[in-house]
Amino acid sequence: MKGFLTALALLAASALSAEAAGGLADGRYNCFVFLGKPPKATMVGALLISGSAYQVKDQAVRGDYDLDPQSGRVNWKGNPPLGFQVGVLEPDGKIRMYISEADIGNKWKAALCSKPAAKEGS
Repeated sequence: MKGFLTALALLAASALSAEAAGGLADGRYNCFVFLGKPPKATMVGALLISGSAYQVKDQAVRGDYDLDPQSGRVNWKGNPPLGFQVGVLEPDGKIRMYISEADIGNKWKAALCSKPAAKEGS
């Protein structure tokens, strides 16, 4: 349990330092779309963030990004990750990625990217 709490504290510190620096927290974000009735999460890929750079796991898609701290808007400077043109950083640290700017706010036309849950004991 102590190891889990330490890992949780480090994760929180990492997220806070990235946010303070005006960027996304480093790490892997698994991205899902929700399809069907009832909606079921379907993984579409993984976004890897390091500093101001991004890369899509197992693809040649990479580039830099800008984060607008006022709006939470993420602008991709390279090829759009997983075909999503724009992202929005949510208050909980997740990234909601939209196919186009016109789709911002329509969560059914978006992918939700979040860090994998930490495993207890690791």
